Amino acid sequence: MNPQEVIQFAREHGAKMVDFKFVDMPGTWQHFSTPIRELEDETFVEGKPFDGSSVRAFQDINNTYQDLRSEMALLLEELGVRVETQHHKVGAPGQAKIDIRFNTLLQTADNIMLYKYVMKNTERKHGKTAKFIPKSVFGDNGSGMHVHQSLWTRTPSKG
Repeated sequence: MNPQEVIQFAREHGAKMVDFKFVDMPGTWQHFSTPIRELEDETFVEGKPFDGSSVRAFQDINNTYQDLRSEMALLLEELGVRVETQHHKVGAPGQAKIDIRFNTLLQTADNIMLYKYVMKNTERKHGKTAKFIPKSVFGDNGSGMHVHQSLWTRTPSKG
């Protein structure tokens, strides 16, 4: 199958998330997931960039929260919040990362409120608790929420 046929096949069969699998240097199978709309023709040639800091070299990644993360990402998508990727984060079991797409300041503020609402309520539905604190376990990485910012100046128009 060529890339267009793969994308068409996935959409026709109702795929909502794409799970990208790869093998790290020690030979451990790793993965991250994105919404199906992130799968494009270029993906088959260029690949998909991701935050490699979450790949542990010699320790297993806890995948018990994979279904929860996918559920959260799909709900965010339904609510109009564009999700770029989701995966386990370095740290204790349950540490996770869901990246949402940048937007204007006001829209991003609204998206963050929806993000936290979805995380907390999805976790509660499954008998879990979502926390946004940076160091929930002493001596280990946390899943504190952080925001990247880009500052731009408008190019003055000529004329």
